[in-house]
Amino acid sequence: MTTSNDFYRPENRVPPNRAKLETTSSPTETAETAFDQECRLHASVAKKSTSYKVTVESEKHFNELTPGELERLAILGEECGEIVRMVGKILRHGYQSYNPDQPGHEGNRRELEKEIGDLMGIIVMMGSAGAKDIDTNFITSRVNPKIERIMQYAHHQEEV
Repeated sequence: MTTSNDFYRPENRVPPNRAKLETTSSPTETAETAFDQECRLHASVAKKSTSYKVTVESEKHFNELTPGELERLAILGEECGEIVRMVGKILRHGYQSYNPDQPGHEGNRRELEKEIGDLMGIIVMMGSAGAKDIDTNFITSRVNPKIERIMQYAHHQEEV
């Protein structure tokens, strides 16, 4: 009988395609043989696929993003996550709360401001002349209409 915790045991973490690989007696030979067999497995699947295309490092990923675009999007996601984390802390503990075990901590409001500044930094990077991932003029044009829509339905906001 397996339980949900069985997945976390090392012996149960073997991917299905690796479980079918043959093994030899020597650990070194096992790793090399398993790798070779996996390469052959992928090659045979690739030969059967009509849309298979060999890619090299200089080509774009299937989503056509460059390594720089991928990196900037990853940083954007991280910064958004850090803002969400700070909002959660503020909702639980308030703006003025801080962790006394962290020297130099200025409170949750200041931490949120730092994270928003970091987010603005990556937005500027993504809209810079070198990157042009996003159109910052278009983003700026969305600010006032968004504020108007929020104010139309908000119950606790003062006029901006």
